[in-house]
Amino acid sequence: MQCRSLLFAALFAVPAFAYSQTMVKVNLLDLYGQVPSPPKSVQEAYSRAKCTVNGDNYFCDTKEFYRRINEKINKIGEQVERTNVALTVPGTPAMASVDPQVMERKMASMSQAEKVQYAMAVMQQMNLGPKALAPESDEVQKAVEEYSRLAGDTQGFAERVARKGQIDVDRDRKHREVNAWAEAEIGKLPYVDFSEAGRFKDQRKVHAIHVKAMEKHIAVENEYLDVFRKYWNDVLLAYTARYTTLQQNLAAINYGEDAKNIETKRHLIGAMQLMMGPASELLVLSGDATNTALNWWTQKLKLDYQSRSY
Repeated sequence: MQCRSLLFAALFAVPAFAYSQTMVKVNLLDLYGQVPSPPKSVQEAYSRAKCTVNGDNYFCDTKEFYRRINEKINKIGEQVERTNVALTVPGTPAMASVDPQVMERKMASMSQAEKVQYAMAVMQQMNLGPKALAPESDEVQKAVEEYSRLAGDTQGFAERVARKGQIDVDRDRKHREVNAWAEAEIGKLPYVDFSEAGRFKDQRKVHAIHVKAMEKHIAVENEYLDVFRKYWNDVLLAYTARYTTLQQNLAAINYGEDAKNIETKRHLIGAMQLMMGPASELLVLSGDATNTALNWWTQKLKLDYQSRSY
């Protein structure tokens, strides 16, 4: 009775639904190449947006432009995570094939020793009990070893972060210099209007300086995009080179389907999770660059609209 109770307790301790252990068979290096590169100019960034215009108010977003690749990355990421859960939660893949009533009838006529053997066999089938690991093929071992090597390798990460940071610092410094120029130029203008509300400068001339400053800002942002696109492409090439061998290893073993042990498959789905990171990173880098550049172009359009008043 105790063995039967132990078995049923283990059986119903897991969810009453089954996850598929089918591995995710996707060439993630191809996915990297599907992420749109950053725009070449602020005007191209604007062409990626959908905008609602009300006077000089521009409400723009780039969700539709990035929607397809964003959904694709999210879908694959969810598939990888579901598989990871299926391989991590004990026994769930075997639940659908186990009938508690059939098990109880079988155990009713067994001796105590037979019940112990039967309970252990079912628990192993459900991945709940100790289980000897089957030898894996050389190809599977190579994939696991390559994943283990890459998982602990952070070479180049700090350098990329520092390079990106310096590119952004240089861009921000140049934008501040443009703002300082505009402020100085406006400061040189004489006051031409005096009233109880205060002193005022010629607003047409002030606006003209803002327009000129915006031209300088856009030139700075276009220069930034030129440098940033080179950085983004270098990151793409670096990740492609980093994961090429792992991708080849995974493809050679049917993305982990050829592995014999659950623990091995956990490592291999971990490799897929590791390779998902760059796809998301490349997408974020491209999207952020597009949205920042888009903001400069919409500011220019606002000034163009305001120019009609002068």
